[in-house]
This record gives sequence, C-alpha cells and structure tokens, in this order.
Amino acid sequence: MKTSSKIRIAILVTIIVFFVCYKLAISKTLHLRQEYVALSKDKNQSNTIEEQIGSLLKKEVYLDSMLTSLNLGSNSTQNSLLDFISRQEVKNKIRVVDFNPAHTVTLDEGVLVTHDIKLQGDFLGILETLYELETNSGLGSLSHVYFIKSRNPRTKKSYLQATLFVEEYR
Repeated sequence: MKTSSKIRIAILVTIIVFFVCYKLAISKTLHLRQEYVALSKDKNQSNTIEEQIGSLLKKEVYLDSMLTSLNLGSNSTQNSLLDFISRQEVKNKIRVVDFNPAHTVTLDEGVLVTHDIKLQGDFLGILETLYELETNSGLGSLSHVYFIKSRNPRTKKSYLQATLFVEEYR
C-alpha cells in the first residue's frame, strides 16, 4: 500500500471516528446541556415567582391593615353603619332598638341617603356613640337627634331612647 492511500484511509477512519464519537457522546452531552440551561431558566423564574408571591402577600397584609384602619371593608354604608354601631354596643353599653331602611332623595348636587336609627341606653353611652359616629367613623353626619325618656309599665324602670338620622351624600 502506498502512503497516499494510507493517508486517505487514516483521514477516512478519523472522520468515521469523529462521527461515531459525536453520535455516541457529544450529541447527548450537548442535548443535556440544553436541558440544563432550560431548567436553570425555569429555576430562576420560579425563584422570582416566589419572591413576587412573598412581596404580594406582604402588600396584601399591608392593604388589609389599611382597610381595617380606614373602615373601608365594606362597600355598603348601611352594613358599615351596622358594624360600627355593633362595636359601639359593647363598648358603650347601648343597644339598637330599630334600624329602618335608608331613605334616598335625589338632589341637584347628588343623592342624599338618610339612615334612621333608634338606640337605647344611658345618656353618656348614647352621647359617646354619637360623638364617635360624627367624628371618627366617616359614615356620614348626624342631621337630627331626638331623645325620649320612657318608663316600662311592667318593671316601672325608666330608660332613654335616642332617634338619630345619619345623612350621607353620594
């Protein structure tokens, strides 16, 4: 055999060896490398998602605390008013005798909604409730307060009732 044919055979064998090595080892390594890069991206995305979830949970807790501090938990003023008065019942030892449906009047400036509430208890408890309602609740303004001192004929005890109108402009 001549040297030129030996060189050609060596080159051909080298090419075949490279092709076999590529098919058996290198292609699988490149494929696994691509999978590794894709999984690394997914891992980074999952880490950022976990960070975003954590920040969103902190934001939710913060906004919930703001809602509770501003008494904005409910959209309905009537529900908010009932919630406020129920908290004041325990605090000021009063009770709600009557809570009539809201009266709505349409004016040029907007809609005037008036809530009619009747409370029963001692004078100071009712007065403290009225003060809290007017100053700290943000649920409307008192337009009328009417006190009635009555006597229960069976027990012969007197009690105080207050009728109040709470107005809200929408």
